[in-house]
Amino acid sequence: MQVNILSRLTLQLLICLVAAHPAASQEKHTLSGFVTDENGEMLIGAYLVIPGTGLGTVTNSYGFYSITLAAGSYHFRVSSIGYQTRELDVNLTADQNLMVTLMSAASEIDAVTVTARRKDENVREINMSNVQ
Repeated sequence: MQVNILSRLTLQLLICLVAAHPAASQEKHTLSGFVTDENGEMLIGAYLVIPGTGLGTVTNSYGFYSITLAAGSYHFRVSSIGYQTRELDVNLTADQNLMVTLMSAASEIDAVTVTARRKDENVREINMSNVQ
């Protein structure tokens, strides 16, 4: 009988410790969606990061991303090569779908002319033959 009571108390204490652990008590939610450009094209390999935390994700081959975090407010930085970086504040209290559009950062440059001043020393002679 004493062993049974001791086992019950140990089990109750273990349940209380697990329930009190911060990771076990935090509710988690998923933020997901697509990252596109201004023309609606899906962006592959776009980064969504929470600066200073090491947390983030990358869009897949369909431009889709998904990240699961504890409930709370987050500041996201969304970036992709050739596009302007965008910063978003999200209050994550439930699963959310968030579409992100990035604007092109491309700029035009003047024409570039490439010239050479030295003779190519690798070519000694040009041989041609006739095929009959």
